[in-house]
Amino acid sequence: TNVDTKVVYEELISDVVQSYLSGVNGTVFAYGQTSSGKTYSMRGIAKLALKDVFAAISKCPTDTLQVSYLEVYNELIRDLLNPRSKNLRICDTIEGDSQIF
Repeated sequence: TNVDTKVVYEELISDVVQSYLSGVNGTVFAYGQTSSGKTYSMRGIAKLALKDVFAAISKCPTDTLQVSYLEVYNELIRDLLNPRSKNLRICDTIEGDSQIF
């Protein structure tokens, strides 16, 4: 089925973004067959999400923003915002949080 990325964002993702803006962590996960369009779709969704996030934080200049854009492929983790990143690791901190190194 051919569905517009904006429709997917509005129907499925915008609530995650609104929750994030309320202080709840949010994750959007794309899963599917190789070459099925996940990266293409996620780029469009990320643009729409960031547009909403930046519109909201522009009203509160003291807020900070932390974003990760990761790819998990063949059990390897890569930071798509840092093209030089290779196989990153997920580690639990003493505080019980998970961080990616």
